Amino acid sequence: MAAWAFRRAGARRAAADGLGVATPFLAPVLVIAGAVDLDAAFPRSTARSYDPRVSVDQNVVGKYGRVTGKVASGTVGEVMLAIRGGVEAFYAYPVDGGEEIEIGAQVVVLEYEPPRTVVVTRLT
Repeated sequence: MAAWAFRRAGARRAAADGLGVATPFLAPVLVIAGAVDLDAAFPRSTARSYDPRVSVDQNVVGKYGRVTGKVASGTVGEVMLAIRGGVEAFYAYPVDGGEEIEIGAQVVVLEYEPPRTVVVTRLT
Protein backbone atom coordinates (compact mmCIF):
# COMPACT_ATOMS: atom_id res chain seq x y z
CA MET A 1 0.00 0.00 0.00
CA ALA A 2 1.35 3.41 -0.93
CA ALA A 3 2.22 6.10 1.61
CA TRP A 4 -0.61 8.36 0.40
CA ALA A 5 -3.09 5.55 1.24
CA PHE A 6 -1.86 5.49 4.86
CA ARG A 7 -2.15 9.26 5.14
CA ARG A 8 -5.63 9.19 3.69
CA ALA A 9 -6.77 6.43 6.08
CA GLY A 10 -5.26 8.32 9.03
CA ALA A 11 -7.00 11.54 8.02
CA ARG A 12 -10.28 9.69 7.70
CA ARG A 13 -9.87 8.21 11.19
CA ALA A 14 -8.95 11.59 12.64
CA ALA A 15 -11.95 13.24 11.06
CA ALA A 16 -14.15 10.56 12.60
CA ASP A 17 -12.57 11.27 16.00
CA GLY A 18 -13.15 14.99 15.52
CA LEU A 19 -9.47 15.80 16.11
CA GLY A 20 -8.67 17.18 12.70
CA VAL A 21 -5.24 15.46 12.65
CA ALA A 22 -4.10 11.94 12.03
CA THR A 23 -3.75 10.58 15.58
CA PRO A 24 -1.73 7.44 14.72
CA PHE A 25 0.95 9.61 13.11
CA LEU A 26 0.86 12.48 15.59
CA ALA A 27 1.57 10.59 18.82
CA PRO A 28 5.13 9.47 17.95
CA VAL A 29 5.96 12.98 16.71
CA LEU A 30 4.85 14.53 20.00
CA VAL A 31 6.92 12.07 22.02
CA ILE A 32 10.04 12.58 19.89
CA ALA A 33 9.67 16.35 20.00
CA GLY A 34 9.33 16.24 23.78
CA ALA A 35 5.87 17.77 23.81
CA VAL A 36 4.53 14.83 25.85
CA ASP A 37 6.13 13.91 29.18
CA LEU A 38 5.79 10.12 29.37
CA ASP A 39 6.70 10.02 33.09
CA ALA A 40 3.84 12.37 33.88
CA ALA A 41 1.43 10.64 31.51
CA PHE A 42 2.20 7.16 32.88
CA PRO A 43 3.36 7.47 36.52
CA ARG A 44 5.17 4.48 37.97
CA SER A 45 4.10 3.04 41.27
CA THR A 46 6.62 3.58 44.07
CA ALA A 47 4.98 0.95 46.27
CA ARG A 48 6.86 -2.27 46.93
CA SER A 49 5.73 -5.31 45.01
CA TYR A 50 5.83 -7.39 48.19
CA ASP A 51 4.77 -7.05 51.81
CA PRO A 52 7.85 -6.99 54.09
CA ARG A 53 5.78 -8.34 56.99
CA VAL A 54 5.23 -11.65 55.20
CA SER A 55 7.97 -14.20 55.83
CA VAL A 56 9.71 -15.68 52.82
CA ASP A 57 9.09 -19.43 52.67
CA GLN A 58 12.00 -20.56 50.53
CA ASN A 59 14.04 -22.71 52.91
CA VAL A 60 13.84 -26.32 51.75
CA VAL A 61 15.93 -27.98 54.47
CA GLY A 62 13.75 -29.07 57.39
CA LYS A 63 10.51 -29.14 55.38
CA TYR A 64 8.13 -32.06 55.69
CA GLY A 65 6.81 -33.66 52.55
CA ARG A 66 5.04 -36.67 51.08
CA VAL A 67 6.59 -39.23 48.75
CA THR A 68 4.91 -39.43 45.33
CA GLY A 69 7.55 -41.59 43.64
CA LYS A 70 9.41 -44.43 45.44
CA VAL A 71 12.65 -43.18 47.05
CA ALA A 72 15.33 -45.89 47.07
CA SER A 73 18.99 -46.35 46.27
CA GLY A 74 19.65 -46.54 42.55
CA THR A 75 16.42 -44.74 41.64
CA VAL A 76 15.28 -41.16 41.52
CA GLY A 77 12.24 -40.65 43.71
CA GLU A 78 9.87 -37.73 43.96
CA VAL A 79 8.53 -35.78 46.93
CA MET A 80 6.01 -32.97 47.17
CA LEU A 81 6.98 -30.08 49.46
CA ALA A 82 4.90 -27.13 50.62
CA ILE A 83 7.03 -24.13 49.70
CA ARG A 84 6.69 -20.56 48.37
CA GLY A 85 2.95 -20.50 48.97
CA GLY A 86 2.22 -23.69 47.05
CA VAL A 87 3.26 -27.32 46.65
CA GLU A 88 6.19 -28.21 44.40
CA ALA A 89 7.72 -31.50 43.23
CA PHE A 90 11.39 -32.27 43.92
CA TYR A 91 13.63 -35.17 42.89
CA ALA A 92 14.55 -37.15 45.99
CA TYR A 93 17.33 -39.48 47.12
CA PRO A 94 17.50 -41.35 50.45
CA VAL A 95 20.06 -40.22 53.00
CA ASP A 96 20.97 -43.85 53.72
CA GLY A 97 21.80 -45.93 50.65
CA GLY A 98 19.87 -48.97 51.91
CA GLU A 99 16.73 -47.08 52.89
CA GLU A 100 13.55 -47.57 50.86
CA ILE A 101 10.70 -45.11 51.29
CA GLU A 102 7.35 -46.12 49.81
CA ILE A 103 4.80 -43.86 48.11
CA GLY A 104 2.63 -41.99 50.61
CA ALA A 105 5.21 -41.93 53.41
CA GLN A 106 6.05 -38.66 55.14
CA VAL A 107 9.65 -37.47 54.89
CA VAL A 108 11.82 -34.64 56.15
CA VAL A 109 14.40 -32.88 53.95
CA LEU A 110 17.98 -33.07 55.23
CA GLU A 111 19.88 -31.61 52.27
CA TYR A 112 18.99 -29.45 49.28
CA GLU A 113 20.89 -29.45 45.99
CA PRO A 114 19.62 -26.71 43.68
CA PRO A 115 17.63 -26.47 41.59
CA ARG A 116 15.18 -29.30 42.44
CA THR A 117 16.93 -32.17 44.24
CA VAL A 118 16.62 -33.10 47.91
CA VAL A 119 18.02 -35.76 50.23
CA VAL A 120 15.33 -37.09 52.56
CA THR A 121 14.71 -39.54 55.39
CA ARG A 122 11.50 -41.13 56.63
CA LEU A 123 9.65 -39.15 59.28
CA THR A 124 8.90 -41.42 62.25
